[in-house]
Amino acid sequence: MTLRLKLDAGKGANYMQNSDESSQETSRLIEERFGAPIIVPELAAGGESLQRMLAHRSCRAFDETSVDDDLLKTLFACALSAPSKSDLQQTDIVHVRDSAKRRAIEALVPSMPWIAGAPVFLVFCGNNRRLRQVSAKHEVPFANDHLDAFMNAAVDAGIVMMAFIEAAEAVGLGCCPISAIRNHPRDVDAFLKLPDWVFPVTGLCVGYPASEGRISHRLPLDVTVHTDTFD
Repeated sequence: MTLRLKLDAGKGANYMQNSDESSQETSRLIEERFGAPIIVPELAAGGESLQRMLAHRSCRAFDETSVDDDLLKTLFACALSAPSKSDLQQTDIVHVRDSAKRRAIEALVPSMPWIAGAPVFLVFCGNNRRLRQVSAKHEVPFANDHLDAFMNAAVDAGIVMMAFIEAAEAVGLGCCPISAIRNHPRDVDAFLKLPDWVFPVTGLCVGYPASEGRISHRLPLDVTVHTDTFD
């Protein structure tokens, strides 16, 4: 019993030291991103995950290493485990593998050569079709044919994309969202043969980073975080 208590006490001391170091590193990353430090509590768990989020940077330079198909499927599963409005699952992911389709999409956004350089290019779509199909199957009117239905699907697609980025960065991949595909929705619809009520929300370049990239600064928290009323 005494020996076990001593061992547990030793583990506790090491844990507290590691926890304090983790908090300091988290605080440093916050200051680098937002321009001002904040007090970070000692973290019982999750410090590495928080630091990875704070150190996020868009990747626009990729090396030539391909991304394993099984790894991609695993990341898709992680991404599609994200929260979904009313569990309606209104997101689809199109993996654009065909070289002709890739070139066609790249030509739409010539100012972003990193699309061509990415080993993987994905398009995250809002799906406002699936619920309509379910309504038709049960012969009931589709009750949500208004702007909120579009918002639900678009927001879900954004959440799924962010979950994919988090999972990808956890295994050493880099990503860069391509919102510019929304400037050409009809062209992207045609290239990907999207059915009615399925629409492109964002593209995403994925691959192993060829360079570290840089941290994008954010407005201070006291500008963008409000309490009770908008300040």
